[in-house]
Amino acid sequence: MKKKKGMQTMGDIVSAFLDKSPPWFFIISSIILIVILIIIGVFVYIAVKRFADNANKENKVIKLLEERETLKNENLHNKLLTEQLTVAISNAKTFVDLLVLIQKNRSGSTGDDVLHAINKILEGLTAVIKTDIGEMHRCGFWINDDTGLRLLCGSSGFPLDYPGNRVLDINHSIAGRCFRKSESINIVDVTKDADWKESDSSNTYSSLICIPISEWGVVTIDAKREMSDNTLQIGQLYCSIISGILGEYYELVQDEDIGDQNLDRDFDDFVDEVAANVES
Repeated sequence: MKKKKGMQTMGDIVSAFLDKSPPWFFIISSIILIVILIIIGVFVYIAVKRFADNANKENKVIKLLEERETLKNENLHNKLLTEQLTVAISNAKTFVDLLVLIQKNRSGSTGDDVLHAINKILEGLTAVIKTDIGEMHRCGFWINDDTGLRLLCGSSGFPLDYPGNRVLDINHSIAGRCFRKSESINIVDVTKDADWKESDSSNTYSSLICIPISEWGVVTIDAKREMSDNTLQIGQLYCSIISGILGEYYELVQDEDIGDQNLDRDFDDFVDEVAANVES
């Protein structure tokens, strides 16, 4: 009861004070209140602006870090590509030297020597086109014979019973289309190609490059993921060396036929004999 009475007394005092205050007091009080509100508003604005600026700076820093990471990855990728091309050129020089050796020693070169050289090039190609750890590739040389495109030799990715036995249809396969049109093919997903059949490749490999080697056949490169134009160009370089080796061996056989008066054998007969040697 005393507390309520005290509050009434305080209220009466304030009410009496305001009643006796002159008009200018209310004007000045209002101005002071407005100024205080303006000052508070300015401080709030400054605080919000600083917060926004800091948030902006953080976003810029995050963006710069992302750009830095992107550039870092691109730099690493370019470095790997440079190393890949360096190794590819170095290996290509070795294989060219092998071709020159066959040219110089025609009389001493045999079919086994040629197959060994081609297989060595295919193994080298399989190794050099890898840019990332764990990438899976395999390379094979398919020769054109009466039955279609027969796997003459291939890298270690092929089953042991494939060389000499595995045959692709020239008219209903991706490699066959490459051979018929005499143009290289780089397919990201073979399962979407009209000429692909499930029996053509295992589920491990989904990307394919085919490179024709004149009238001899086709070199295929199987991969688990998309292959770049660099891989295609490296493959074309190595295939040109394989074509040179086969051409040299064919000329050697022709020279032997002339010496033996065996003039009835043409190029197709020669290819059939090469394929038959692999089968045996």
